[in-house]
Amino acid sequence: MSSSKRKATSKLSRTQELQKRYPGHKPIPPSTRTVIITLAATVILSLLLVFAFFKNAQVPQALGNKYVTLETSMGTIKLELDGDKAPRTVTQFLNNVVGGKYDGLTFHRVMKGFMIQGGDPNGNGTGGGTISFEKTGISHVRGVISMASSEAGVTQSNMQFFIMQGDATSLDGQYAAFGKVIDGMDVVDKIANVAVGENPGIPGEMSVPLTKITIIRAIEVAN
Repeated sequence: MSSSKRKATSKLSRTQELQKRYPGHKPIPPSTRTVIITLAATVILSLLLVFAFFKNAQVPQALGNKYVTLETSMGTIKLELDGDKAPRTVTQFLNNVVGGKYDGLTFHRVMKGFMIQGGDPNGNGTGGGTISFEKTGISHVRGVISMASSEAGVTQSNMQFFIMQGDATSLDGQYAAFGKVIDGMDVVDKIANVAVGENPGIPGEMSVPLTKITIIRAIEVAN
């Protein structure tokens, strides 16, 4: 009698409890559950890999020569950009050009016999962000275009650039040169020859143009 009572009051299994509480409940067999979990994990991992692939694919690296014209208030400068030697820098510069980021900006720093600098959203040498430095192997000679930097050889500006009016090979390996002027050096010379005043950001340096020099429009063009 006592034995029958114990059997009657024995604890129900988890499956029996669920069936009692939720009539018609059918638990998923362990083997099937494992398959479902594995399948779900595989699908999630695959989606993450696809997302990573497309994210990388959205940042193409420029290859070969690319061409850009800078229409300025003093004339047009045509640039040939070296996508083989400076793929990351050329890609960044082209993204700025295509995005219209240079349109309406100025050449805010001019040093005759050395270089002309522009592309600063703030117009005074303080604007734009920084990205890691790309060593390109292109020498800083007359007509070469390069990216400005506040930490030479470590970072480079993602916006500000300068065009060499003279040779300054001491800058090689410290600034990311990425192309050259192929038409319009007379315009570079004209800009370099404007009257300048003292640069408030660099005491003692005479480099701020007294005449506003505007980049009216920057356009990527075919050769």
